[in-house]
Parts: sequence; structure tokens; C-alpha cells
Amino acid sequence: MKTSKIIFTSYFSLIGILLIALMISSFINNDKEKISRLNLVTTSDELTAFNHIKIETNCNIVVSSDTTYHFEFTRNKKEGNLKINYTYNSDTLIIGHIETEQFSNIKIYAKNITSISTIKSKLSLTHFQQDSLQINAQRGRIRFENKIDINNLKLKLREGSNFNAWTCKINTIDLYCRNSNFNTSLKKKLKLFKGDISEKSNIKIPKAFKYDINADELSQLRMY
Repeated sequence: MKTSKIIFTSYFSLIGILLIALMISSFINNDKEKISRLNLVTTSDELTAFNHIKIETNCNIVVSSDTTYHFEFTRNKKEGNLKINYTYNSDTLIIGHIETEQFSNIKIYAKNITSISTIKSKLSLTHFQQDSLQINAQRGRIRFENKIDINNLKLKLREGSNFNAWTCKINTIDLYCRNSNFNTSLKKKLKLFKGDISEKSNIKIPKAFKYDINADELSQLRMY
């Protein structure tokens, strides 16, 4: 009887110690997050007008429509006065190599964007309106988020790219897909969905009034 009481008491003592350890760990993590946020500063840079974006680096970028052209990005105060590496080629904004540890939440605001090309980047569109938009992605991750209104969307996905869109307003989609994934959930039926799909691509086909699809036997197509 005494032995069982000792075991019983030891069991609950161990649980108590574990709970205290978890609470301490939680307090430490919360303090670290607060300190991390305090070390961040947001900077805005004006940009020359452009119609195309070319992303040549592995980074996270958000693009939104606006009446002006500018960058907005968050960086660590400890890194000093860092600048995003970008240049222009005619009406194309080219984003060069960026250290992802130095920057986060890189946002681009522009009045008129007709094409975006990206390599190994995470690209998000939010609060974006455009009549026609073309996106070329190579090993990229594309997300359409809040308040997207595009009349004609042309997508070229290659080498393991992923495209996801929810509750967007789009009229026509022209998809070229090679060894990539395409997933959408739209507010209403498309007027036209056109697809050239091959090389083990995985496609969730949106509802449309008209389809024009060519696909190989290695790819998977699903209707929702």
C-alpha cells in the first residue's frame, strides 16, 4: 500500500514538473517573438512606372494594385540600412538576389501590371485588379488571395510549380502546365478554360461554360 502511494505521488509530481516546464518554455518563446517584432522596421521606396515584373531570386513577394508604384518591405534593424537589389529594363522591374534572412514581407504596389515571371519564388497577389495578366513560373509557388479581379489570365507553370486561387473573379484562364499543380476555387463559372497539360501535372479544373483541354495520360485532371 505504501509503495502504491509513493508511485501515485511520484506520478503526479512528474506531471506537475512537466506542466511547469511547458509554461516556462511558452513564456520564453513569447518573449522571443516580442523582441523579434521590436527589431523589425518597415521601409517604403518609390519606384519608376513599369508594366512587367521579373523575379530572379528565391524570396517571398506580394503584389497589389495601387495608384502609385512603390516597394514596402520589412527588415531587421540590426542589419542596418539595407536596400532591395532591383533594376529596370525598359518597362520591366527586375528583382535580383535577396537574402531572405534580411527581408520579409516584400510588397510591390503598382498601377498597371501585365506580366510577372518568377523563378523559385513565393508570389502572392492580393487586392489586385487587371484586365489581362500573364504569369510565368519556374519552380514557383503562386497564390491568389483577397479581392482578385482579372478578366483574362494566362499561366505558364513549369518544373514543380504550384498555383492556388480562392474566391477570385476571373473570366478566362489559358493554362500551360508541365510537371506542376493547379488548384482553384472561383466565385463563378469561367467563360473559357483552356489547358495544355502534361508531364505528371495535377489539375483541379474549375467550372466553365467552355473547355479546350489537351492533356497527356501521365497527368491527373479533376473537376469540382
